[in-house]
Amino acid sequence: MSGNTTLLHPQAKRAPSGGSTLLPPHLLDQVRGRVRVLALVLLIAFAFDPVSYLIVLITGLTAGKGLPEDLAVHLRFDGASFAVAVLSFVLWWIARRSSVKASTLLGLGLAYEILVCFVISVQTYSWVYLEDHVITRLTWVIGVIVLFPLVLPAPPRIILSSSIVSALMSPFGLFLLERSGQVDASVDNYVEATVSPVFAVLFAWLGARVIYRLGREAAEAHELGSYQLER
Repeated sequence: MSGNTTLLHPQAKRAPSGGSTLLPPHLLDQVRGRVRVLALVLLIAFAFDPVSYLIVLITGLTAGKGLPEDLAVHLRFDGASFAVAVLSFVLWWIARRSSVKASTLLGLGLAYEILVCFVISVQTYSWVYLEDHVITRLTWVIGVIVLFPLVLPAPPRIILSSSIVSALMSPFGLFLLERSGQVDASVDNYVEATVSPVFAVLFAWLGARVIYRLGREAAEAHELGSYQLER
């Protein structure tokens, strides 16, 4: 007597809500490569000015021009950029190690975003004020906040949290500069330093929601192709 063979779809797993702190497996698998890409791009960006100035400095010294008068200023700004470039290389190297979990890399990547926003904020406000004696209205903090969730997959709730902290680095950097006597900022300057990053947070969160939803749909579509044999 032979039994009937039936193809059964595996029991469906309830998809996490949009506010979940979990990533679909295939998105989690992409974290390692995405962190490497972000670290490499920002390494090049932050290393450009220090390397360029070093070339100019060496060329001038070779020509017998002596040390430039603005050397101290460039050491201050380019030194900070070089430090972030070194940190970017370290993060890139860590992301290459298979022993480091993808979830750990995700946390490191988002912490790296916050640090980058802080450095950009302090450098931009300080440099523009030094050159023009005004507080700039926009910084690259906005671009970084929007860029990270588009490249580095993370659940919307986590992206919202990291983006808010990154956005706060703009007024916080301005506050530190004012407290140290490097700039003279008004209430309007603080409002401008806060409003633009807030809009960036909104775009980052919306982008993260779209990517997360597409990731969930792809995971569910993959599950539809899996069946169990039952006799």
